[in-house]
Amino acid sequence: MSRMFRVVIGFFAMAGFLVAVGDVPEAVSGGIGDHVIKFDAIGCRDRTLFERIARLLVDNDTAAYEKLAVAGEVSGQCNFFKQGQVVFMEEHKMPGGMTCARPQGETSCFWTYSDAVERGR
Repeated sequence: MSRMFRVVIGFFAMAGFLVAVGDVPEAVSGGIGDHVIKFDAIGCRDRTLFERIARLLVDNDTAAYEKLAVAGEVSGQCNFFKQGQVVFMEEHKMPGGMTCARPQGETSCFWTYSDAVERGR
C-alpha cells in the first residue's frame, strides 16, 4: 500500500470518526475561507523565533527586524502573510495573542499575531 493511499485512507477514517463522535475541532472542521489575514504580517514556524522578531518591532529596532525577518523567509522558517490570504487555524496561545495559521495548500502553520487573523466570510 503506497504512502499516499495510507494518508488518504487515514484522512477519511479520521473524518468519519469525527463525524461519528460529533466533536469536530475547528482546525479540522474549517473549509475554504475558514480564516483570512486582515493585514500583511510575518509568521514563523518556530514560536520562539516569531516572539523574537515581534520583540524587535516593539523595541522599534527596524534594522534588526528586517535582518531577522528576511533571514527567516530565505531559510523557509518564516512567511510573509498577505492581506486577504486564506489560512486555517492550527493553534492559539493566550496570553501573548499569538496563533499558528496554516496557509491554504501548505502543510505547516506559522505563528503570527492573533489580531492579523479573522474568521472568513
